[in-house]
Amino acid sequence: MIWLITAMLVYSDPQDPVYTDYLTKSFDTKTECLNYVYWNKVHLVDGIYEAHRFLGEEELTTYAFFCENRYVALEEV
Repeated sequence: MIWLITAMLVYSDPQDPVYTDYLTKSFDTKTECLNYVYWNKVHLVDGIYEAHRFLGEEELTTYAFFCENRYVALEEV
């Protein structure tokens, strides 16, 4: 199991949130993931603004970061 950062994005037109994963880094524990979010928010926000500021013509109005666990099947060597 690994932990990934997920961003929940909400745009100006009221609709369901959009979710995106930050796949550049993964973590072994939830604590490691949360600490990374805490200490690197500016870097994460810059990436969100650069890649997801607009969805079509709708502008991003708010966002939230959280950590999710994922199960990864390991191939035998």
